[in-house]
Amino acid sequence: EAICQQALQTLRQQANADPHAMAAVAASLGALHLENKHFAEAEIDLRFCLDLRVKHDAEHWLRFATESLLGEALLEQQRLEEAGPLLRNGYDGLLSRVGTLPADSRDEVRSALARLARFSEAAQNTEETAKWKRKLAEYDQSGRIAG
Repeated sequence: EAICQQALQTLRQQANADPHAMAAVAASLGALHLENKHFAEAEIDLRFCLDLRVKHDAEHWLRFATESLLGEALLEQQRLEEAGPLLRNGYDGLLSRVGTLPADSRDEVRSALARLARFSEAAQNTEETAKWKRKLAEYDQSGRIAG
């Protein structure tokens, strides 16, 4: 975590830093914060990452993966109104780009789907929870998601 923080700080201080490199480091740091349950810190890094990705690669699948991760950070802080649109848009964006995802990143769609199921549970939306859990079970059985 400290190495990522130092790398991101160094990149942010460079006037001509590559925005794609900064976004990659910020995403890695945000994911580490999520793993370590540092949700407010994850939010900061993932918002920075998302800003860069929207500005420089608005239609790339990584932008939508970042939205889903940021939605998770907000969900874990019980900020459901903010989390919901990010989680849904992240999932929809990944799903519509599934054919362009590298083979080793296809599980991003499943992860986004699992986040939506957790969000629906937290929002106490039984119907939506059942829908997302059904899609998750279908994915786990077939390795694919049907819209």
